[in-house]
Amino acid sequence: MTTRRRRVRAVRYGTRPRRRVALAVIATLLSAVPLLTVGPVLGGAARAQTTAGDLPLTLTVTGIDPTAPQPGDQLTVSGVLSNPTGLSYDGLFLALRLQDPTTPPLQSRAALLDVATSTDHFASDNAGDPIPIGSLAAGATVRYRLQVAVDALPLTTAGVYRISVEAYRGDISNREYDGRVNTFLPWLPPSAAVPAVQVAWVWPLLSTPRLLTASSFTDDGLGVEIGPSGRLGLLLAVAGQAAAQTGVVPDQGAPPLPGSVDPAPTPVPIRPVPVTPVIDPENLQELTLMADPAVPYQVKGVPGSYRDAAAGYLAELRALTATTPAIVTPYGDPDIEALFAAHAGQLVTQAQSTGLESGLTGVATGLMWPPDGTLSQATLDQLTVSGLVLSSKAVPASTADPGYTPTARTDVSRPGGTVPAVVVDDGLSRLAVTPVPVADRALLEQRFAAETAAIAVEGGAPARTLVLAPGRRWSSKGSSIRALLDETGRLPWLNPVNVPQALQAAPDPAVVRSAVHQPPNQPSLPSGLAGRIAATNSELAGFRSILCPAPAAGAGATTTPAPASPSSAPGTTTAPVCNRDDETLSLQRSLYRAASTAFRKPGSGGETLLDAAAAELRRDEGQVKIVPKGEEVLVGNRPRLPISIVNNLKVPVKVQVVLRPRSAQLRPPRAITLTIPAQSNVQQDITITVTSARAGQQRVLVDAQLLTPNSRDFGTPVPLTVRVSGAGAVVVVITIAVCGLLALAVVVRLYRRIRNARRRSSAPDEPDAVPAPEVAATADPEPEG
Repeated sequence: MTTRRRRVRAVRYGTRPRRRVALAVIATLLSAVPLLTVGPVLGGAARAQTTAGDLPLTLTVTGIDPTAPQPGDQLTVSGVLSNPTGLSYDGLFLALRLQDPTTPPLQSRAALLDVATSTDHFASDNAGDPIPIGSLAAGATVRYRLQVAVDALPLTTAGVYRISVEAYRGDISNREYDGRVNTFLPWLPPSAAVPAVQVAWVWPLLSTPRLLTASSFTDDGLGVEIGPSGRLGLLLAVAGQAAAQTGVVPDQGAPPLPGSVDPAPTPVPIRPVPVTPVIDPENLQELTLMADPAVPYQVKGVPGSYRDAAAGYLAELRALTATTPAIVTPYGDPDIEALFAAHAGQLVTQAQSTGLESGLTGVATGLMWPPDGTLSQATLDQLTVSGLVLSSKAVPASTADPGYTPTARTDVSRPGGTVPAVVVDDGLSRLAVTPVPVADRALLEQRFAAETAAIAVEGGAPARTLVLAPGRRWSSKGSSIRALLDETGRLPWLNPVNVPQALQAAPDPAVVRSAVHQPPNQPSLPSGLAGRIAATNSELAGFRSILCPAPAAGAGATTTPAPASPSSAPGTTTAPVCNRDDETLSLQRSLYRAASTAFRKPGSGGETLLDAAAAELRRDEGQVKIVPKGEEVLVGNRPRLPISIVNNLKVPVKVQVVLRPRSAQLRPPRAITLTIPAQSNVQQDITITVTSARAGQQRVLVDAQLLTPNSRDFGTPVPLTVRVSGAGAVVVVITIAVCGLLALAVVVRLYRRIRNARRRSSAPDEPDAVPAPEVAATADPEPEG
């Protein structure tokens, strides 16, 4: 079989020109073969797999153990060598190589980032003995395992050393390199006495709101997410595992070197990693409803399928928050900046208050992680916070580069003082959540260890803190996050803490940051959705204002007494408590959900939740209304128009009613305030002034409108039809004239009776005289009573 080695020799010694042409064609084809690499992490600063692009064989490092070697350890590097070409390679060797001993180790993060993507060959000898591979056929793979005693390596100074695994052919004076992987080896022995760097992890456990106002769900997606293989289920399991890890890093002791005394290995403790979970109270409400066995939750009218999963997830979540403090978002995780821009900042304040009612133990009250870690100064000035978790984009360093990685702790100015804050290390955060192939995760973990080690040795403030935060609704699938959390508790130069502990650290006076601000082009709710939420919230405030009026001084409650509770004395009743906040809380929460950061993409679901909330609000408003009657006839210049108002709510209301004539013939009266008991109706006669009327009757439209106690329109106006009689004044005059004539006739009749009686008493006894005909003719009949 013709081997790669023979072909190379034929080219070198000029045999057969046709082979030279064939090899040129093959080389062109081989250059197009893609090598096994991983996309850039840290914004393009590194690749986990750094096989040189011009080398034909593919090297993969699947394990470096231990990640952070100590004196007396044995370093083991394992992986796979693959031949993706169509040629066979003979006489292959694999070797571990350390950077030139005369080159100092990397002792700063900046120095490490400068060489993170390098695929150069190290001009140094092998670290340990090479292992022979022999022949590697086309398309074949072989596993390898390289071992070397750490004490045999020239690790003289604390820092980060560059190492590589190389596949080559030939002897030391004439080698051909066919594959290479470069990575890092942190070396911080106990003798280095490097101050530990505090590391805090922000751990978002947030989902998309799915709860409708009728206690039903838009879909069963939350149940899928909390499953064992779901996004939230995996995140919670990883956090619980990291918070409970203990023990000692397994001993990796190497056999003693010839002629030396093997030092006793320094045990490295495994410490718990108390991540700081970020929880949305709205998600807790959904989980509680799902787990309630008394009332099975509904998904579009069909019973849901994840009751047991919800109960189990809640139990695990409560167990986690019992050991580490949690950050609770405002209810629904609303888009704070979008709501303030839509002049609905009151919703944010209300959502914050609702979020405090989560019922979880260990909540860090007043601590906020705003969406995207950014916040404008105007918004901050209106919020009640005791601590902030911010992105470095929100408060970038405004001083010159201090030569080291600044501590996360800083202070943010606001009127009346400052607010303590921690700044997320965006670079390390991206590294931690970068999805990589399984075969390349070991290199990513090694990069994480090396970068944190470089931060630890680069100097600066004596005690520094790093804060890492993944995306708000990120998924851990495909990332090395489980291993990185484990390493946070195993690397001796790192000290795992939670976010409240990180906030207690001291700021670095040498590092000055700019004022808090929101960078341009930040994601946000669609302006149309935010505006509709603000308008619906204003309408809801009007509805809330009419509910549960306070009783007048000296008056009793307007609500009907409730039946006595079982513990009450026989024959007693308990007056129900009428609280307008309780009556509108469900609707308010619907608006918080519609404003969630999960709905920043148009059509992602916020509009559906808002439509459902607005429909329910209109239904509730429709329970208090004016009942129109038939046509009314108004006679006179100040007639009374009867108005009927019904309240079908279960609580009393206080409203105003006003008439708004559509014609100048009628003068609008003043508004009348009414208190209407629950589930009842009242009728009120309202006097209206007729300014002018012609003969006959004219039809006039009058709008009857309900108002809130602060004189804002409530509901839609009800048109009433009335007829104004033009003969009204004439009828009144005629009636007065007739009444006057009748009164005069009564007086005349009384006078005549008295006069006749006097005459009879003064005349002699005679037979009764017959009345004179003329008198009888003029006498008026007695009016009917």
